[in-house]
Amino acid sequence: MIIDKITGLNNNIAILGDSWSFGEWYPFDGHDGSYIGIHSVVSHPSPQIYLHQHFNNLKIYHIGQVGGQNDYSANVLKKYKHLFDFAIVYWTCPSREILNKWENSDSDLSSLTIEGYKNRILKCSKSALEDFNDCDMPILFVGGHVSLPDLSEYKNCIPVVDRMTNLIDNPFYCFREKTSKPGSVHNKIDWEGIGRFEGSDHGDFNFSEQFLNDINELKNEEMYHIINGYQFNPYYFPDQGHGGRHLHKLATDKIIDYIKTNNLINTIVN
Repeated sequence: MIIDKITGLNNNIAILGDSWSFGEWYPFDGHDGSYIGIHSVVSHPSPQIYLHQHFNNLKIYHIGQVGGQNDYSANVLKKYKHLFDFAIVYWTCPSREILNKWENSDSDLSSLTIEGYKNRILKCSKSALEDFNDCDMPILFVGGHVSLPDLSEYKNCIPVVDRMTNLIDNPFYCFREKTSKPGSVHNKIDWEGIGRFEGSDHGDFNFSEQFLNDINELKNEEMYHIINGYQFNPYYFPDQGHGGRHLHKLATDKIIDYIKTNNLINTIVN
């Protein structure tokens, strides 16, 4: 426990991850997503709000990054682990580390296979988890962008929410029928990442047609709501890319339950 000698507040908590760690991104009418010009804007910093509503003695430090990578979060926490009692990590797709490296390289990827791509992602995931585990503190993991990997080999890495999307029964919405739809998602890799990468200004990475076909097949298999023409339920996903405050409330309640059950802080205010 880390006690502030001036304020008496105790328990320093780190929140890390990508844009899902920030909370709700509610788009402005007439603007592109949750942006005003080039400035990204958060409409509700949900994790901090809900944690502070329940616990009055927390100091919560948000160290997330928009578009952040797991390895970055792990490195930051490992470097400054002496400052925190425990951490909450919103796990993102480990492919980001690979795609961001390719963006700044002249790699010839014409021979890349789907198995080779998976193996690279698995290596990135394992490296980040090893660094997280070396932080010697409880780290509560939440799956936002993708589902959580297997954490069973990492004693300090605790799966609290495997996938926020699956906390609700009807995460999808059919605008044609104007009704919500049931379902779940379990992909541990964002298969749309390659498509966004290919369609951006990053350059031509000459992926083979077979590789792109395999990516598309896995996307359709593991993200079947796309085939059905469903979008995410706007009540829970106001910007169609991130969970909103209502979904974050469900996820943060799970975090609060874990904190209370395992006595991670010394004073609980109900």
